[in-house]
Amino acid sequence: MRRLAACLVLLGTLLLAGCAPGKATLSTDEARPLTRAPIEAARVALTFDVTWGDGELRKILAILQQNGARATFFVGGTFMNTQAPMIRYLVAQGHEVGTLGQRIVNVGSLPETEIKENLLASQSVLGKTLGGPVRYF
Repeated sequence: MRRLAACLVLLGTLLLAGCAPGKATLSTDEARPLTRAPIEAARVALTFDVTWGDGELRKILAILQQNGARATFFVGGTFMNTQAPMIRYLVAQGHEVGTLGQRIVNVGSLPETEIKENLLASQSVLGKTLGGPVRYF
């Protein structure tokens, strides 16, 4: 657990070093991902992909709670279908939850129709679990 905590601290330090206060920008190009936000304070956004069971996730949650930190968790289809109570717990603890898709695949290699089907299926399942719309993919 100490190694995981050290990795989180190191990641935060590296990200903060690259984002000086007042220098943040928000991409207006819809084809590009959001990489920075227009804020003055030095902050870091932590995200985690969750496709496994909840063992490591519980360790991560403990570290985040000990440090008063929040994160965004991107969950895969298998996790969505088997861990609905854990997903609701993440939200209850103040974290955000997004989707990796119903199937974890390289979307760059798929036709647009398959990408949409994958995303809509995962949004539907996750939306029912959360009781509302899914904000992030």
